[in-house]
Amino acid sequence: MENVVYRSPEKYKIIEIKDLLNDNGIPISSIKLHIYVEWNYRRSKGGNNIVEKRERRDEIIIPIEEFNDKLNDAQTFEIYTEKQYFHEANKLIEKYLDENIYKNCIFKSFDFEEADNVQRFLRKNNIPCEDVIINYLEDNEEEYLIILNPEYKESAYNLIKNNFNKNGKRNKGNVNSEKFEDDKIWKDPLRNYFSFVLFIMGIVIFLYLFRNIWQ
Repeated sequence: MENVVYRSPEKYKIIEIKDLLNDNGIPISSIKLHIYVEWNYRRSKGGNNIVEKRERRDEIIIPIEEFNDKLNDAQTFEIYTEKQYFHEANKLIEKYLDENIYKNCIFKSFDFEEADNVQRFLRKNNIPCEDVIINYLEDNEEEYLIILNPEYKESAYNLIKNNFNKNGKRNKGNVNSEKFEDDKIWKDPLRNYFSFVLFIMGIVIFLYLFRNIWQ
């Protein structure tokens, strides 16, 4: 008897976990494509529309790396192992995912609205990425991550860099790339200079008004 140990709509994740299990000597019994379909049909009596939901799972008979067809947005890939390997595989996958949560992360922030805006922006520019993921930290804080297929990482990186840092829209988020730190793109000396000037002007105006009031 086989059990499903991992499922994801993202093919690159399935390949990643498949390689993980193979490298650790855990045999995979099958990889199946789970298709969820629903459609409307009309009853013969009464004319009522009814939504019928059906599911189907078929084992992939070609290597997952070569599967390029997307059947619909409801397709999910599933990895199965025999029952005796289930717990070992499950613990291995859980540990791997915990330790590699940032591996395919392009953006992280403590502000959900900020992460959501970036995610929507990427999708609008034809960069497929998952819904914003919540990562619970040890200090009870939450950080919000945008995860995507690594083949789109460079494109996403350039879009974020060119559209979010120059306008100063991003103050707390961090792009998961050393290049961003090296370029120091979130620092804006000119803006800091104007802030300092405005601060000094505010003090001068305050002192001027204060002196006039007491004269």
